[in-house]
Amino acid sequence: MLSIENDHIHISFQWVIGDTHPLEKAVTAEIRAKHRYLITIVGRIAAYGLTLLVVHLLLPEADPFAAILIAIVGSLSVWVSWGISIASFRTLERLLAKDAKYVSVVNLLIDNRGLFWSDEVSQEYTSWQGIKEIDAKSDGIWLKTGKVTGHYIPPRLFQDSSERKQVLEKLKYLQKHALLPVHTHGNNQAQQQANMH
Repeated sequence: MLSIENDHIHISFQWVIGDTHPLEKAVTAEIRAKHRYLITIVGRIAAYGLTLLVVHLLLPEADPFAAILIAIVGSLSVWVSWGISIASFRTLERLLAKDAKYVSVVNLLIDNRGLFWSDEVSQEYTSWQGIKEIDAKSDGIWLKTGKVTGHYIPPRLFQDSSERKQVLEKLKYLQKHALLPVHTHGNNQAQQQANMH
């Protein structure tokens, strides 16, 4: 459930296996090593070269074309196997997500005081001063409290791109019109009372 009112956003949803895949990609993009693609290409070339060497050692009299073909297929088989494993794990996660014992209910209230996040085992409050960035590069919305930390709203909660855009606009509005953190209100009242005496 997602509702947008004048002064707040309320989101209630079941956190399921697979909800964090877009977040994982965003985190990976933040922390990935430089020259990642170059390293991947070099790794694949090295795998091909080693496979070709093994083919040459095991079949020294093999036709050069056949040796090259065997090396290509052999070196690519590792990547094909990896791809099949990833696809299988994703399918398994989708199946597990249908079982109630694999879900967690989350309630998220966002207003100009900040974010109030709660689930079955914890509650957390983050003021707007603690939100460093509203990251919407992935399909979901990531309210970042640090480089790779924060609160994540999965993309499946939005009915369409216009609703996601509406939530983003409301988040930016609330951040722009933010109040002081909740925990400072009591201190201000205590200080005012002390000043009156």
